[in-house]
Amino acid sequence: MVIAEIASLNAQIAATDHVGRRNRLFKQRDRLFDAIDAHPERLALLRALLEQPQPSVRMAAAWRCAQRRVLLEEAKRAATELAERPKEIGQEARAWLDRGAGIPPWRQPACRAKFEN
Repeated sequence: MVIAEIASLNAQIAATDHVGRRNRLFKQRDRLFDAIDAHPERLALLRALLEQPQPSVRMAAAWRCAQRRVLLEEAKRAATELAERPKEIGQEARAWLDRGAGIPPWRQPACRAKFEN
């Protein structure tokens, strides 16, 4: 059920150009991921999302795994497979990999060490 809701929201996000509407849809999707995070079977649910046939669901799950620092190897594997695809999903996956598996540069250990010293 959650997978279908995330897929539906991803389709709506892709279909709209209105920034405010896109932001509201992203927030709705984040609330679904928050519900997953609160679930006792959180890792199993995220793993299931990473294995979904819908590329947008897999990419959204990879981003969430990176944000929460869980299942990073599985997320990287999903993004690597998606990076081979053309168009927007491939570009997003390549960007995710280029950023160091979805971790913003300022949160990566090498960068953080510069600021902590």
